Amino acid sequence: MCAALRYKRKDFITMATLTITYDGRNKVARNVVELIRSLDVFHISKPQTDETEWTAEQEREAFLYTSKMNAANIFADKL
Repeated sequence: MCAALRYKRKDFITMATLTITYDGRNKVARNVVELIRSLDVFHISKPQTDETEWTAEQEREAFLYTSKMNAANIFADKL
């Protein structure tokens, strides 16, 4: 899981984005994240996702590109 944190001060604006990656099954990691959330100092935002539908042509192009990249990686390992 990832969480993005932003820090703001009222007298001046300082923003930094901090990404935390942790194992969601680890109890200590979950407790640390909950502690950070409970401090109420950080604004936690969820990543914005684009929910637009792809056309058939866009899906085809994406599939072909991914296939080419995977094949290139396989060939690179063999050479």
